[in-house]
Amino acid sequence: MGLDFKQVFRYKKDSALSGAQKMAIALNVLLVILAGLVGSQLFYPYERWWVAWFCLVPLFLAIRRARSSAGAGWLMFLFGVVFFGASLPWITLIFQAASIGPYVLMSLPLVPIAIIYYLAAKTYRPLFLVPLTALA
Repeated sequence: MGLDFKQVFRYKKDSALSGAQKMAIALNVLLVILAGLVGSQLFYPYERWWVAWFCLVPLFLAIRRARSSAGAGWLMFLFGVVFFGASLPWITLIFQAASIGPYVLMSLPLVPIAIIYYLAAKTYRPLFLVPLTALA
């Protein structure tokens, strides 16, 4: 399984993370960033609606690989910032000084969804994807 997302930014040089654990963290972050960038293709001017499934697969895979619910929440938060930042670049023109603020605020409601998904995936393994795919 994956590792807690907070370890990406808070591990010391002499930490006990092995090379494989660091690679698992990097893979989770890469999957989430990829999902956010692919998801930005859903809206104007691209309007590629069929890409939604290719956006959800790496996102749910990374959340499922997280070690804790906090890690899943951080991964979903990163997804929200990347997704909204790439999908809505015009917000930067309106809020020039505080351009990251709206993206952060829009990403916060996604965190509970990731935590619920993570807990459902760990508790009810065979049925973890069915109800939350309907939310997406």
